[in-house]
Amino acid sequence: MTEQQFLDLLDDHDAHRNIQPYYEQLMSSQVLRSMDVELVDAFLSHFELSEDMTFEEFMSLYKIFEAVYEKDKFPIIY
Repeated sequence: MTEQQFLDLLDDHDAHRNIQPYYEQLMSSQVLRSMDVELVDAFLSHFELSEDMTFEEFMSLYKIFEAVYEKDKFPIIY
């Protein structure tokens, strides 16, 4: 995902204020480039992010959501 795509998603979900504390860490960590636009859109739709949240907490929630979202999207058949 590009920085502009991420900013567009933040606009769509009115999440600029909540992401602000760790926005620079996201930009500098290169994590953003590996994030999927559809997944981040779904993540921002399902979670109300707190201004008090740290970068580590954000990434932990995102990674958990990523695993659950992909599992529900493509369920494993036993």
